[in-house]
Amino acid sequence: MGAAATPVTNHREAELALRELRSAGERVAAELVAVEDSPGRRFLDGAMLSGVTLARWTAAKTVMGAAWAHYAQFQQVLTAAEGTKDLVRLTTLLRGPAVSLPDLRQVTLAELLETMTASCREVREIVSAADAAWSQVGTLDRLDERLRSATAIADELGVPGPAADTLATVRAQVLSDPLSLPQNDTRLAELDSRLAEATVELTALRRLRDEAEPRIAQLRESVRGLAAAFDTTRQLVATAQDKIAGSLSPPADPVPSLRLRIDALAETRDLARLARGIEDVTQAITTAAGQLDRAADNARELLDRRAELRGRLDAYRIKAARLGHSEDPALTNLHRQAQDLLWHAPCDLAAATRALNAYQRAISDREAAR
Repeated sequence: MGAAATPVTNHREAELALRELRSAGERVAAELVAVEDSPGRRFLDGAMLSGVTLARWTAAKTVMGAAWAHYAQFQQVLTAAEGTKDLVRLTTLLRGPAVSLPDLRQVTLAELLETMTASCREVREIVSAADAAWSQVGTLDRLDERLRSATAIADELGVPGPAADTLATVRAQVLSDPLSLPQNDTRLAELDSRLAEATVELTALRRLRDEAEPRIAQLRESVRGLAAAFDTTRQLVATAQDKIAGSLSPPADPVPSLRLRIDALAETRDLARLARGIEDVTQAITTAAGQLDRAADNARELLDRRAELRGRLDAYRIKAARLGHSEDPALTNLHRQAQDLLWHAPCDLAAATRALNAYQRAISDREAAR
C-alpha cells in the first residue's frame, strides 16, 4: 500500500492541481499524436516487416494502444474531478489511486502520466531508430545508380562488374528489418569505397580501350629509341673493352624480347591483361634504359680514368723537368713504365695507377731532398 494522498484542502488548490494535470495530459497527448503522425510510424505500419523490427513494432503498437487507453482513463478522471466539489472526493481523484489498470493495479493520475510518458518514449525510440535506418535509402539509391553505371561500363567492355550482393542485402534489411541493423554499420561506406575504386578502374579500362593503338605505338617508338641507345652503348663498351683490360661485359640486347611482348599486346582483346601488359612493358623499357645508361657511364668512366692518368703522368714529367731531373735515369725508367702501361691496349688501369703513384712519389722525394 502506498502512502496516503495529501488532502486537497480547498477549491483553489483543487483548481491548480487540475490545471497542472490537464497541462501535463495535453503534453502527453501531443506526444502521442506526434508519434502517430510521424512518417516513421506510417512506414512501419505499411511495410512488410520481419525479424527484430516486426517483433518490436508489434509490441510497440500494443504499448501505443495501451497509452491511448490510459489517456482516455486520465481524461475521464479529470472530467469527474472537474464536476466534483467534495474535497475528499477531489483528493481521491486528483491525488489518490483513482485509476484501475487491466492488471488490477490502482494508480494515481501522476503515476498514470509517468506510465504514458514512458510508453511514448519507448514507441518514439523505436520509430526514431527506424527513421534513422530509413534515412539510408537515399544513400542506397545513390549507390544503386553508381552500381548500374559501373555495371554498364563493365558490360560494354566485356569484363566482370562490381558485386551487388551487399547492396541488395542492406536494402532488404533497411526496408523490412531496419531495427536489426548493427550500430556503426560500415557496409555501405565500404561498398561506396569499392564502387569508387571499381569505377576508376573501369573508366581507366575504357580509356585504355580507346587509346590502345596510340599507347602501343608509343611503346614501339620507345623501343626504337632504346635500340638506338643500345647500339651507342654497345659501341662505347666495345671501345672500352678494346682499350681497358678486364673492364666490362657487353650489354644484353633488350629490344627483341620487348618487341615480341608489344606484338603480343597488340593482339590481345583482354583489356585487363592489356592494361597490365602496357604497364609491365613500360616498366621494362625504363629498366632497360637505366641499365644501358649505367653500362655507358661505366665505360665512359673507365676511358676518362685512363685519360686522367695520362694527363697526370704528363704533368709529373713536366714537374720533374722543372726540378732539373729530366735526365734522372730512375725517374726516366719509372716514367717509361707508367707510360707503357697507359698507352698499352688494353690498358691495365690498376697497374698503371700503381706505376704512376710510384713515379709521383719518386718526384716528391727528390723535391723534398732539395
